[in-house]
Amino acid sequence: TLAPWQGLQALLEAMTHLGSRNDCRLVVAASGRKGVKRLRRQSIAKGLNTRVTILDGIHHGVMPNLYQRAYLSVAPLARG
Repeated sequence: TLAPWQGLQALLEAMTHLGSRNDCRLVVAASGRKGVKRLRRQSIAKGLNTRVTILDGIHHGVMPNLYQRAYLSVAPLARG
């Protein structure tokens, strides 16, 4: 589930400030499917569809492998 309090909107905005750097990619992994369509639409609207991958329906047991493959992990939690 992708919820507004997770701050993913801010993360997408940050990605737009990186310009056309092809070496910077964002992978969002969600255990559910709620909010995935909205986040995909937002990434496309911001022109990030080639640099943002959204994985949905990911089992929690797969998460450690995704973390190990990442160069950086972030949790941009929103206030309020």
